[in-house]
Formats: sequence, structure tokens, C-alpha cells
Amino acid sequence: MLETVYEKDIDFLLVEELYVSPYFQDWLVTQLSSSLRKFHGGWRSVTRFNGESDIEFTYEDTSGAEVRALVENKIKADEQPRQAARYSERAAKYVQLGEADQAYTCIVAPEHYLDQEIVAKYDKHVTYEAIRDWFDEQEGVRAQFKVSVLEAAITVGEQRYIKSTDEETQEFWRHYERLAQEYPELEFTVAHTPASGTTWFRFNPSGLDDDAAITHKADRGVVHLSLAGRGGHLAAVRDAVSDVLDKDMRCERTSQSASIAIDVPAFSDLSDPSSKSGTIQDALKAASRLLTWEQRHRDQWQATPSSK
Repeated sequence: MLETVYEKDIDFLLVEELYVSPYFQDWLVTQLSSSLRKFHGGWRSVTRFNGESDIEFTYEDTSGAEVRALVENKIKADEQPRQAARYSERAAKYVQLGEADQAYTCIVAPEHYLDQEIVAKYDKHVTYEAIRDWFDEQEGVRAQFKVSVLEAAITVGEQRYIKSTDEETQEFWRHYERLAQEYPELEFTVAHTPASGTTWFRFNPSGLDDDAAITHKADRGVVHLSLAGRGGHLAAVRDAVSDVLDKDMRCERTSQSASIAIDVPAFSDLSDPSSKSGTIQDALKAASRLLTWEQRHRDQWQATPSSK
């Protein structure tokens, strides 16, 4: 039916379905860990503040909060510089200006596109495959047409999407993994081929709470322990943990999370990994400390409000 499928085709498909189907509205909102009371509207190519969102939609959840979702849609294109960060900044701006009580960032893409590094940059993610399956459960020719469009998009992505990779980045990650073996509690392994220039290293050790994650953001010179859903309740988190923070720790907002941060030396050049060994070890030591801190003070931060 279609010679090819572009991201704008999926944008229109999603915005149309948001307007015409209360069932789709309810399903998509539940993917944001929320419950829908009233859908207010959805838009494609929204330019505000520092850039453009592929899709934005707003709704009132069952708690009465006004929520705005900012959606990045990908089939196969590489991420643009600071793309996810700019989405997070726009989301925070909506809340800051009082245009929303809560705001989420979400990436929608085929499963093969959503590696761990990309998923970590957004509050939520939804796969094309999940949306296709939702349409497949609906009755009628119209729904089946949309199944075909989504399947075509998935195929286009599989055939044409080739993540930009290079041996220098892969060797750096292998070196990072070797050094991380000195900190077995972090359970760091390279589970996927990193995209060229990737400088965010995420830890999800089994000893960490499910609502927490630790990320070494090397290009920013910081290691974050992020506490999901608490970005909008930063004052409460600070009140709860201020007495138990080490001197070099601070509590700050990162998108929809509250984060405990430790500064470390920054780097973005991935050449000559051996020359970065000391810097990497500083970051691993900070990550290990944050893991211990989370385990020791879990009751305090978990007692704070969450929008998740």
C-alpha cells in the first residue's frame, strides 16, 4: 500500500488516533504510568522554547493533575545532538511556567532502535510493535490498515537503520567494562554495541531499587543516582535526605526524576582509553558510593511523594 513510510506518517497516525479513539487515549496514557480522566488535545510538530517536539498531547489524570506528554518519534534516524536533553528541558519549562502540573518525555520507535542508552534518556518509551498489537486487537478494516502501516515502518527501520558505530568507541567501552570488574557490586556489562561517541554509562545492579538508576554521564562530569517520578517533588526529597548526604553529594532535578549527584572529571574524547583510567575509576567509585547510599537510605527517599 505504501512505497515507504516516514516518521511524519506515524506522527499523523498517532495524532489522528488520539483525537478519534478514547480507547487509544486511555491505552497510551497508561504507558506513561498514569490514568486518564479527560483528554484535552494533541498536536504534531510543536515548536516551543528550545526546539521542536514531534508530538505533544495533554490530558487530565484521575488525580486532577494537568499532564503534558512530549513525544519523539523515530524509525531509523540517528539522534540529534542533545535531542533528549532538549525534550527534558522543554518538559520542565511547561511545569515551571504553570502550563502543566506534570510533563513527561517519551520516545516512540521500533524495538530494534530502543537500546538501553536511548531508553535511559527519556522518561518513558513505547514500541511500534506495542502500538501495532493494540491496533491488531481492534475491529475493522481501518485498524488493519494501520497495522499494515506500522509493520511497514518496522520493516523500513530493520532494513535501513544502521546504528553509527566505530571501533574506537567499542574499545573504550570494553576498557570501561574491564575497569568496572573491580566494582562487582555495580554488575556493569556491555550488553549492546554502543553508538559512536556514546559517553553515558548506565548501571542497573540487582541491589538497586527498581525506581532507581545510576548513570555516569561522562560528557557532563557527573554520576547521578536518579529516583524515578520525584522530579516534581524535589523539595520533599531534599527535606528527606539533606541530613544524610555526603559533603560532595547534592540533590537536583533531572527530567522527571530527583537525582543525587556526585561531580567527577568530565571527558567526551574516547580515544586512548588507558589515559582515562583514573577518571573512569573516580566515576566507578562514585557509582559504588551511590549504590551504597541508596541501599542505606532507601526508606527515607521512598517515603517521599512520586508522580510515577
